[in-house]
Amino acid sequence: MEHSGKVAEYLVLAELIRKDVEAYSAISFRQPHYDITVVRLDRTVARVQVKATELQNGSTNNSISNLEKEYDYLVLVVFDDPVQYFILTKNEVKSEYAENQPGVIYVSQSDSGRYKVRNNLLTYEDKWEKIMGEPNA
Repeated sequence: MEHSGKVAEYLVLAELIRKDVEAYSAISFRQPHYDITVVRLDRTVARVQVKATELQNGSTNNSISNLEKEYDYLVLVVFDDPVQYFILTKNEVKSEYAENQPGVIYVSQSDSGRYKVRNNLLTYEDKWEKIMGEPNA
């Protein structure tokens, strides 16, 4: 898909707004390490990096790289049918780095000739509450 990264950013922005979260596209020359700024329900600010991949693109691992930037949360958008969202904290991203490849996560694995998301990433699927924060009591 052409421009999949920008499409993914807008999908994430729309999903956050749909969930009544105050979210804005980051200005690329002012915030080069993240894509979306979120004012969380607890009134703190979070920096969100969005990365995208097409699951059935024939790539063995669907590696996502350049993850050593400054951000608080990564939303990994996997284009398949349906689109899937995986939300990780920066520390969770680091724990998922490929062996001997800091800053790289492998997304896919082959299963009977079709690619699927690696099992270790499934625990992060649709965990939007991480970004949203808890409202003040």
